[in-house]
Amino acid sequence: MNCHFLSSKQIRKLRAHLSGRSSYTAPLSLHPIVKWCSLESDMNRCWQWCAVLVLVYAAHCQGYITTGMPTLIERDRDPVALFPYPLRQALGQRPAPPPYNGTEQQPGDELKFPANFLFGAATAAYQIEGAWNVDGKGPSVWDTLTHTHPELVVDGATGDRAADSYRLYRSDVEALGKVGFNYYRFSIAWSRLLPRGDKSSLNQGAVRYYNALINELLAHGIEPVVTMLHYDLPQYLQNLGGFASPLIVDYFREYADTLYWNFGDRVSGDPRALCLM
Repeated sequence: MNCHFLSSKQIRKLRAHLSGRSSYTAPLSLHPIVKWCSLESDMNRCWQWCAVLVLVYAAHCQGYITTGMPTLIERDRDPVALFPYPLRQALGQRPAPPPYNGTEQQPGDELKFPANFLFGAATAAYQIEGAWNVDGKGPSVWDTLTHTHPELVVDGATGDRAADSYRLYRSDVEALGKVGFNYYRFSIAWSRLLPRGDKSSLNQGAVRYYNALINELLAHGIEPVVTMLHYDLPQYLQNLGGFASPLIVDYFREYADTLYWNFGDRVSGDPRALCLM
């Protein structure tokens, strides 16, 4: 689940409506999944299907919206505005069934999520961390692209600040807990942890940051799931040929070993997408 769908103006309207500060009733121009949703009359019904989308955006994407690769729009990050009821309660509100005429089968529980269903949010390091050259981080291919070819990016924006989650991760995790998420999938920036790609360049500042993030998640009852690489290869390795170079195998092995020995006792992995590419 990515943060492609709502503009800052749209999310402000939605937040204002949910907090009772707006009489706005016309449907927002949203992703097709929720375009039909009238905030005034169909919000409870719509919420069944778009709550996860909206809440992931509110918790993690207010400062940074991806609108297509490599088009990125960086916004000022507003304080996270929590919705008036938690996710679990919202998803438990079923739409009113149609009148029963005695012949049709009574509606069952098909609209309810299973009791053991787990809700989560997903982000990526370049999209939310910011702090692109702080505490020993090296440049990634995305840093190079947005710095050297600003014409490819809306308004010439970069991920230098993004959602500033490198500094604000505690409030981000608190927001995840308050809306009821069980899982958080995030990526580790290879160029932050190993700026030159291998163990000899291990950045202890990055180890401290990711350990703090993982421990904060666990303290809030949220299971961390790590994406090893979200398309932000260290520029150092790109200069050696990137994934077209046979050297990448050994570099990636050292990176995987570093992740395992530093964080593997507390996190799950998300290797399938990369392995199947």
